[in-house]
Amino acid sequence: MTPDDPANVQALEFERKFYVLYGENQLNKFKSGFGKLGTADDPLVNGQLAMEAGWDYTDSQYRGAGQPIGVATFPYPDGHPELQGAGLIGPDAVLIPAKAKHKQAAWEFIEWMMSKKAQILFSEKGNSIPSVTADLTDPSLLSNPSDKVMIPFYKMASSKNLGSFPSSTYAAQYAQAMSDEGEKVLLGQENAETAMKNVKQQIQPLVKPTSN
Repeated sequence: MTPDDPANVQALEFERKFYVLYGENQLNKFKSGFGKLGTADDPLVNGQLAMEAGWDYTDSQYRGAGQPIGVATFPYPDGHPELQGAGLIGPDAVLIPAKAKHKQAAWEFIEWMMSKKAQILFSEKGNSIPSVTADLTDPSLLSNPSDKVMIPFYKMASSKNLGSFPSSTYAAQYAQAMSDEGEKVLLGQENAETAMKNVKQQIQPLVKPTSN
C-alpha cells in the first residue's frame, strides 16, 4: 500500500494551500451551493467551476461544438513529461459463478462482448470507451456524427500511462479512508504526511498476500 508516497503527500499539501488562501468556511460555503451533476445547475456547466476531474460520460450532453464544456487530459507535473497522458480508468470484472447452469453459454457471451462488433455497439449506444485498445481507432467509431463528444476520450484511452485501482474486497474502505483523512488535511486538522500514514495503517492489514 502506498498512500504515503511523497507525491500523494505533496498533492494534498498543494490542495491545502487553497483552503489556507480562501478559508475553510468560505470554501465549504461555496461548495454547499453546488447543483446536481448533469443538470443545468451543475457547477461546471453554469461556470462556478473552471475544471473538474470526470469520466467519459460526465456532462456528455453539455460537451461538443457550441457547448460550454470541453475535455482534456490531466496536466502532468513540471519536469515529468513521462507522465503525460496519465489518468484513471475503472475496471469491471465479469465473472461466471462456479455453480452456473450454463457456463459454456456464459463464456460465449463474454467472448461476444469482447468482439469488435459488440465493443463498437456498446460504445456508440452507451457513450462508453471500448475495452479493447485495437478498437479505439475503428473508422466506424471515429466517423459516427452522433459520437463526436467521445472522440477525445478514444484518443486519450490509448495512453500507456492510464492506470486503474484493482478490484478488491477492501477498495471501498480504502477510498473512504482516503476521503476521510484527506478532508482532515484540507480543514487543517491533520498534516498530509500523518493522514496518509493513517490510511496505510488502516488498510494495509486488509490486504491479503497473493501467490503466483
